[in-house]
Amino acid sequence: MSGLTATVLSAAEQPDYWLQLCPRMSISDLPFAKAISPYRIDDHARDQSVKNIIEEGYFRLPPTVLEEDCERLAEAIRNVTDAGFPAPFALIYDEFWQLFANLSEIAKPLLGSKIRISPGDLWAWNVGPSGSSQGWAPHRDLTDPDSLQPDGRPKHLTLWIPFTDATAMNGCMYVLPTHLDPNVPGNLKSRDIAPEQFQSIRALTVDAGAILGWNSRILHWGSKSTRYAKQARINVALYLMHDDGTLNYGVEMLPQQPVPFWYRVGAIAGAMRLFQDSPLSGELHYQPELVAFAKKFLDRLQG
Repeated sequence: MSGLTATVLSAAEQPDYWLQLCPRMSISDLPFAKAISPYRIDDHARDQSVKNIIEEGYFRLPPTVLEEDCERLAEAIRNVTDAGFPAPFALIYDEFWQLFANLSEIAKPLLGSKIRISPGDLWAWNVGPSGSSQGWAPHRDLTDPDSLQPDGRPKHLTLWIPFTDATAMNGCMYVLPTHLDPNVPGNLKSRDIAPEQFQSIRALTVDAGAILGWNSRILHWGSKSTRYAKQARINVALYLMHDDGTLNYGVEMLPQQPVPFWYRVGAIAGAMRLFQDSPLSGELHYQPELVAFAKKFLDRLQG
């Protein structure tokens, strides 16, 4: 990631900069208004995903996001990172928020009919073919023992969507299924794996447009890429929550729900602050000028 000049950061305070950077993308105050094509899966896949996440802590679905959507979203992330910004700044564009809303139909059998998205927990990656590029270290999204509904379905769900093929060479996800993890449910703060658990680890290699999902208990991580990888691993992850009526945070993905430009930049800034210097993310370090740029929007969001 190259240095960002004061001129660029000043221009980046306005949507026009981002629209020129990615002419095929859009920015509006009501991104969900155009989310009119929810992704749907057949009854068998739906029932299997529920069964899998209850029994093993995760599920996977075959390519569901349209190929042309994957290509356009991957291009946006490339353009943003080529311009010197961290990949999550691509989440400024409407099309990512529309993707998230379109995924909500897949999440409803797992979370229930009322779902919220946590804007401060969104992230995007562009893991290049290099021996120094990698996903995040082994972790659980939450260590709260009260993270499941009474029937075993999750209260919190992570969805992970690759826009390029995720392979063992470019940093695919790995998981230790919850039913094979001796630390679940009684010792969720531990990430230790005994040698006898190594053979229980699963590599989740998936094609572009596939959908991975997991609960907050499962131990998971992104692997290290290699210079022999054929392409970068480009993907996003989002965090959805079961809304039991007591949630006082998160965004409802409704057509009339505003998510303006400044709010999105503030949410990205919040995620940057959350994950910066985290051992899980490989100690992300940001240019001080970028941190100052982002802080202005975060301060407004937290106002």
